[in-house]
Amino acid sequence: MAICKNFGYPDLFLTITCNPNWPEFRRFTERERIPIADCPDIFSRVFHAKLKCLLSDLKKGVFFGPLSAVCILLSSKKRGLPHAHMLLWLNGENNLQNLTMSQDELQTFCLLEIEKLLQSNGKSLRNYDGMPVPNDSLVSQFSNLMLLRELQYDTVSLTREHDTNILKLNEQQRVVYDRIIDCVSNKRHRFFFVYGMNMIPSDTVIPFKFQCR
Repeated sequence: MAICKNFGYPDLFLTITCNPNWPEFRRFTERERIPIADCPDIFSRVFHAKLKCLLSDLKKGVFFGPLSAVCILLSSKKRGLPHAHMLLWLNGENNLQNLTMSQDELQTFCLLEIEKLLQSNGKSLRNYDGMPVPNDSLVSQFSNLMLLRELQYDTVSLTREHDTNILKLNEQQRVVYDRIIDCVSNKRHRFFFVYGMNMIPSDTVIPFKFQCR
């Protein structure tokens, strides 16, 4: 209540759950032949380490931008594995302030949730005359994670980064780069295998986007 009085209502609610299928737990179980749920000292330390990493990223603004406040509640499930509930307060410079949704997108999301509930009971929106159905084109766009990330690229900063890093290429690297870009630009299908020590410096990155067909 005191936090809400000072910062207002929270913007996001997150939950992180201790997963018995985490690679660290699987390796331990295979080696020791003991279920991870029977080793509270192990899963507590691993969960705490992952929670600290998540909190560090959140405070640095990696995912949503700068935060004003965070509230955390730790608890355990019936199997004894811990989980954490988090309330996040974003400040005015967060990464979500420019996200908008059209009426068609909002309707599609709502219809998708209604369709899931109906299908769990053996029904569908198409069983009811006059009921709208989700827009197939929007559904495919929302479900394609690669497409969503493609639309979120900061092309201006990537262009500046490209123009800076391309000057670091030596003659051989520039030949390889030009051939790859030529195939991408002209949509020609080619396989490239680049081999050689120190072919590309580790601090040199040339970002560009392309389509695979």
